[in-house]
Amino acid sequence: MNTIFNFSTFFKLVKTDLYASRKTYLVIFITFISYFAFHIWQIEAGLTHGSAAISLLSPLGWLIICIAPFLFYNRLYDKVQGVDYMMLPANAAEKFAAAIVQTAICIPLFTIIITLGFDYIISWIYKFELSNLFANLGVEYLDSIAIQSLALWACFWFKKNKIRNLLLTLCIFSIGSFFVSTLSLAIYMRIFTDLIQTNTLDYFLLYFSDLSHWYIFLIFPLFLWGLSFYKFTRQQL
Repeated sequence: MNTIFNFSTFFKLVKTDLYASRKTYLVIFITFISYFAFHIWQIEAGLTHGSAAISLLSPLGWLIICIAPFLFYNRLYDKVQGVDYMMLPANAAEKFAAAIVQTAICIPLFTIIITLGFDYIISWIYKFELSNLFANLGVEYLDSIAIQSLALWACFWFKKNKIRNLLLTLCIFSIGSFFVSTLSLAIYMRIFTDLIQTNTLDYFLLYFSDLSHWYIFLIFPLFLWGLSFYKFTRQQL
């Protein structure tokens, strides 16, 4: 297989992926219909006002984006169901790029379009004024992609029991992070006592808070995508 990235093959693979996943998209659409039908029932029952959408990423849409890799690639390395995907006439880079397009672009766009459509329908029925639809869209999208990258990493890194292994990894990482952060805070409190008293440490922490913002939004997903691609290029069924 040619190792050079071929855009023609890549676009054909994206079309193939989308067509093969049409039933999954249909299930997502039906789930959204049920979600908004329940929302309409709440409005009719007077349980919620539902006047305006805060964001185009509803809680359901946010959840679907986060778990999208499990919906499409949970059986990636399966000896029966995964072999067809592995045998597609495309190299690893083209297949992985198509997976990124499907999970990080197509699914978010699909959920946003559906939510926008239902928001306008509900606003037309109940004479609600839509406002702030795009207010937090960018931040919420990047948040969801950062979390989604964990699911994508699990699908491409683990051969079996992807969800269970991901949860175990997160538990171990959380415990380790707790001890490291606690120890680091104790060291900072002991060493930088003068800085704490003069509020200089506040500026120091604010600077690293900004760095963590970029780390979560950009470096974290790219790092996990890199690990996923590395594993994918070396995985055997």
